[in-house]
Amino acid sequence: MHFSGDLSIASDLISFQISDKKVISKLLNCGSVKRSVALLLHKFESFQSKERNLLEISKKIKSNFKNAIKNLESLYKEQFSLKK
Repeated sequence: MHFSGDLSIASDLISFQISDKKVISKLLNCGSVKRSVALLLHKFESFQSKERNLLEISKKIKSNFKNAIKNLESLYKEQFSLKK
């Protein structure tokens, strides 16, 4: 979804709706590897209210990929103030 056949023109941040779910996805450039971090929302939730949180998660993942992947659940809980 981030690109249409050409990685050189990929969109960093995309949002879209599928049926009754919304998705926000951030593309991470990790050297020669591209990864994405996504958030699944309810159809009534606003994309704009959650983008900042997803961008913060993506910064932490990019800065320390191995550690962040091990603690991915905690990163999401921390950004969205969920119980650990």
